[in-house]
Amino acid sequence: MDRAVYCRQHGLSIKTFGRWMKHLIGKEETCKHAEYMLELRRGRRRQQRGKNGKRRQKRRYVVSTDIRSRAIQAFWRCRRKQ
Repeated sequence: MDRAVYCRQHGLSIKTFGRWMKHLIGKEETCKHAEYMLELRRGRRRQQRGKNGKRRQKRRYVVSTDIRSRAIQAFWRCRRKQ
């Protein structure tokens, strides 16, 4: 059972559960468990990316097109006034 689901069912906060876990099984085992859960989440994410076959697309331009067009419009307004 997932830690968050267990905590929700029993009305605990995740931090409280973590403190009890440290107390009952020890600090070293808690750290090992946290690292294991992190790797498990990373693996799930990799599998999801593999299923979808898509990665996030990078933005081609740092400035959004709306801001760029505003800048061009302001430039031409200044040029027309002269």
